[in-house]
Amino acid sequence: MGSFKFGGRRVAALASVVVVAVTGGTVAMTANGASASAVSYHFNLAGQTNMNTATVGSAPLTGTIDAVMDLSTKAYTADLVLKPTTGKMTAMGIFAMDVAMSFQQVGKTTGTLSNGILISHSKMYVQFDYFKIYGFYSLGGGPDCKTETPIDVTLQSAPDKFFNPLQGGAITGTFTLPALVNCGYVTGVISSFAQGAGNTISMNLTP
Repeated sequence: MGSFKFGGRRVAALASVVVVAVTGGTVAMTANGASASAVSYHFNLAGQTNMNTATVGSAPLTGTIDAVMDLSTKAYTADLVLKPTTGKMTAMGIFAMDVAMSFQQVGKTTGTLSNGILISHSKMYVQFDYFKIYGFYSLGGGPDCKTETPIDVTLQSAPDKFFNPLQGGAITGTFTLPALVNCGYVTGVISSFAQGAGNTISMNLTP
């Protein structure tokens, strides 16, 4: 890492390092010691998603997110990875189901960390590996069974609690599940009780 001198652009470079010292992360440096104005973060994710359509239930969520933030704009891009999961659901208030799902990220996750509030925007397909009624009878699913279009997920930290990236914290949001396609001979039935708005995601981020 190069040395810093007061005056001109060196002051701006030093200021960037001070920001990193406060917010945490790793600052990228150029060969001459000037700040590249980018800071990297890694978080582990743990939480759950709750379905609130004609199908009600929850599934645990785990994964990671690796972000690079522009210090001048406080905007970031990130690689989000959510691991496959299985949830306990009830369809139409009658049929108990085990639902296995995985997630196909579309593009980068983007967002901002400004004034202590973390916001993220992600798009992904949700793939359903199986829907098993009462844990054993497979109603449908498979490698091609997924949402017809990607879901849009916006998550945000609590507006009344400062999000410190050195400590992590909670983010929450809602999403709409689109229609499903390619889920077998009863795709229409599965789609009708799965799709809808009002579903939630809550995640805790830890460095």
